[in-house]
Amino acid sequence: MYVIAGLAALSYEPKNQSETVAQIEKWLATAELVSVQLPPPPNPPIGTAANTNPAVLELQLSSKEQISISPTFYMAGHSQDLSKVYHFVDGVISYQVGNKTVYFKDPNLYNWLKNNQWQKQFNTKLAQ
Repeated sequence: MYVIAGLAALSYEPKNQSETVAQIEKWLATAELVSVQLPPPPNPPIGTAANTNPAVLELQLSSKEQISISPTFYMAGHSQDLSKVYHFVDGVISYQVGNKTVYFKDPNLYNWLKNNQWQKQFNTKLAQ
């Protein structure tokens, strides 16, 4: 398990993995599956020289399959101020396995990721 966040797309690992996994499992157990229609991406695409996306939680299942969990967002419009380009679906997380994405209403996990509350439970992952 790790989180990718920040302009340099740094990786972070949990200080106590079993505790963090238990917390995330508890949130997901009460999450509500929802349908979300996101608008198509802007054309031309918005490009940045750094990772400006919200934090993404990456998990590896015992089957070695990767799961990505992040606040649900889309980009629309054009502006030098990227905060005006990112639009979040309040309280909804994207749960991606392979090329399939489903959406859950989960305000606790959403806020934990979007508002960088996860940082208290993680350390910067050192390069190996």
